[in-house]
Amino acid sequence: TLLLLTLKELRLLYANPRTRLLFAVPFFLLILLKIVGAPQLLAYLAGERWATTLLAVLAAYLVTMLAAQLFANGLGYEGPALLLTFITPQPLWLAIAARNLAQGAIATLQFGLLTLLTLTALPSASAAGLELPWTLFPYLLLVALAAGNQLTQRYPRRFSAALERKDRVAPAATAWLFATLAGAGALATALWRLSIAVESSWLLASLPLLGALVYGASLPATLRHMEQHKGALMAAIARRD
Repeated sequence: TLLLLTLKELRLLYANPRTRLLFAVPFFLLILLKIVGAPQLLAYLAGERWATTLLAVLAAYLVTMLAAQLFANGLGYEGPALLLTFITPQPLWLAIAARNLAQGAIATLQFGLLTLLTLTALPSASAAGLELPWTLFPYLLLVALAAGNQLTQRYPRRFSAALERKDRVAPAATAWLFATLAGAGALATALWRLSIAVESSWLLASLPLLGALVYGASLPATLRHMEQHKGALMAAIARRD
């Protein structure tokens, strides 16, 4: 059941032009950096590990953009179909897990391709230090998914996938999201600096585990709030225009 629901969520994400646009933008940014000669400047500023520093920045950018546009209003694109989430006999955690797995799969595919493109298309790019972006990315992704699950219920808005529509996440949701990711980023930076000071990569390796703990700890509150406020969610999202 979880697999089928995840495949359904993946199809919905693929059919959403906003998702496809968000997926494509970082690749154009990377190509632009190559055209303007940014790798040489980055190598001068950040040393031989400039590529992994760039990937760490891209990881933060990618997660922030996806979270602001998709995760923070993950239910908003459901429309009247949201009613099915509540009337079908499947537990609510399955619906949340499937949506998050699909969102995480899209983000991981995007970042994997960005990593491959960075290391193969940019001159003098090295894989040295690749543990930094690839521990930072899952950590930020899990924190963003946890925050998105909370915000999409507390600030629900009906969204259209059409690009000509200027739908926006509630300002309060955006503020909470950015504050959460900024705090997560500050903690990751502190651990990174500490790992350099003690010359140990184990601190960085703990980041994905920390993200998983945050995500797991947030689920009970997410499920409880969704069950208690399903009427308000349907009124805000599942109404028929």
